[in-house]
Amino acid sequence: MILRLIAAFMLATASAAFAEDAPRFAQLSQLPQDELLRRWATARCFAKAFDKSDTSEDANASAGAYLEAGKVEAEAYEKLDQMVAAVLSVPATGSVKSRYDVLKCIEFSRGGELLAASQKFSKEFATKP
Repeated sequence: MILRLIAAFMLATASAAFAEDAPRFAQLSQLPQDELLRRWATARCFAKAFDKSDTSEDANASAGAYLEAGKVEAEAYEKLDQMVAAVLSVPATGSVKSRYDVLKCIEFSRGGELLAASQKFSKEFATKP
């Protein structure tokens, strides 16, 4: 339920930006659904990583634009959001003390797990045109 509210909020937030600059973002609706899901998940990853910041606000608005262009049920986004949370919860270490959330989001966005899930969800949760 909470994720549906988040999705609704993101959609409402992005709707104004999307409407004001429709020609610029019109091409999003031409992307395959699995690609829209991957881009949405990447934006959500950055939004969660930088919670309560300008970056988070921008990432949520961007995720909302991908969501608005998508044609899959909310359950697909909920499942991807759970994957994002799991990715960000894994501790990471390196030569510099950091959470490495950007690295986690980039690797997640380029990884096979997200690719497989987005392809599966785009078919499993497809809505009627």
